[in-house]
Amino acid sequence: MIKNTDFPLRIAADEAFCNRVDERDKLKKLLLSGQHLWLQAHRRHGKSSLLLQTFKDLQHDNKNVIYIRVDLAFASDRVSVLNKLCQGASTLIIEALRMARQTKPGELFSIVAQQLGESFNRYAPSFSIDKGSISMKLGTEASLDMLETSLQKLNEISKAHNIRVVFMIDEFQQLSKSDNKSFDIEGAIRHNLELADNITYVFCGSEHNLMCQALEENIRPLYKHTYRFELKRISRDSYLKHIQPLWLAQWQTDIDHSIFDYIMQTTQRHPYYVNYLCAEIWLCDSTPTIELAEQAWRKIVEDELSVNKKMILDLKNNEKKTLRALAILPTQEVTANRFVTLANIPAGSMKKTINQLLNKDLIYLDEGVYKILSPALASIAADG
Repeated sequence: MIKNTDFPLRIAADEAFCNRVDERDKLKKLLLSGQHLWLQAHRRHGKSSLLLQTFKDLQHDNKNVIYIRVDLAFASDRVSVLNKLCQGASTLIIEALRMARQTKPGELFSIVAQQLGESFNRYAPSFSIDKGSISMKLGTEASLDMLETSLQKLNEISKAHNIRVVFMIDEFQQLSKSDNKSFDIEGAIRHNLELADNITYVFCGSEHNLMCQALEENIRPLYKHTYRFELKRISRDSYLKHIQPLWLAQWQTDIDHSIFDYIMQTTQRHPYYVNYLCAEIWLCDSTPTIELAEQAWRKIVEDELSVNKKMILDLKNNEKKTLRALAILPTQEVTANRFVTLANIPAGSMKKTINQLLNKDLIYLDEGVYKILSPALASIAADG
C-alpha cells in the first residue's frame, strides 16, 4: 500500500529522499568548513529537502551542528524580513545553549533568561516555556540593530561552545524586494558573515535572475562572498534505483520499463513532477498500464491549467510563440532557420525573447539545450 511519504510533494526526507549522495557528501564538507553557500536551483527542485537531509546526515555522524531554515517567501516588507531573520537567530541561540548545557528545561530557562536578558535588554525581551521548548519574544519592532545584535550573539555562543550553526535563508531574493534598494540588510548580513567563526550562511532562491543580482553584482554587499552550489536534476539511473523497489512493494512485479520511461520523458526528471506523477500512478488498484500513466499526467496538467493559463495570458506574443516552439522542439540554436520558422517570429527578435523567458524563469539551459522549465507548462504550450 502506498504511503503518503513515498512521493511527497513538499519536503522529501529519509526513505522518500532520492539519492544525491555526491551532493550530500560535498555539502557536508562545505557546511562543516564554514564555507558560505549560494544553493542555486529552480523552484520545486529540492533545495530544502537536500539541506534537511544533509543536516540529518551530519546528526547521524554525531556532529555538533544545529540548523534552521528561514523562509522569506511571504515576507512582504522590511519589518517582516527583519522579524523573520531575528526570530531565526534567537531560535538558534536558544538551541545552541540547550545543546551546550544539556540541562533540564527549567534550569535551561534560567540560563537563557539570564544570558539573553542582558544582551537584548533594550528590545524588551520576554521568555516562555511550552512543553519543554523555550522561546524568546522581543517587545520592540524588529530593526537593523536588533538583527546585528542577534547574529553577533549567535556567533558568540556557537563559538564559545564549538557548535556549528547552519543558517539557511530561503527565497533570499525577497529581501531586495522589501529593502527599498538600500541593501542595508544585505550589508548587515555580510558584516556578520565576514566575522562568523561557527556560522555557515546558506542563501537559496527560486528566482534565478534576482539571485544573480544579489550575489554576483559588484555593487551588492554579498558580491563574491558565497560558494555557488548549483543543483541539477536527479539522474535517470538514480530514479530507477529509487522507484523500482517501491513498484515491487506495491504490485509484487518487476517495474514496467515503458511506464518508467514515460515518467522520465514526460516530467523531464523535474523532482516535483516525478513525485506528482508517481503519486497519481500509485493510486491504481492494479498494475498500471501506459494508458493509465497517460491519464494520470493529463489530470496533473488539468489540475495546474488555471495557474499556467493565467501566466501565459500575461506573456507577450513573441514569448508565447517561443514557448510553444520550445515545447515542440527544444533547441541549442534558437536562431536556426528551423526553430525561427516554427516559432514564426523574426530571427532578430529571438535572442531578446529567449532572454526575457530566462529572466522569468520559464525556460532553462540543460547541457546547452533550451527547454521549458515546467513539464506541465510544456504540455499546455505544445497543445496551444
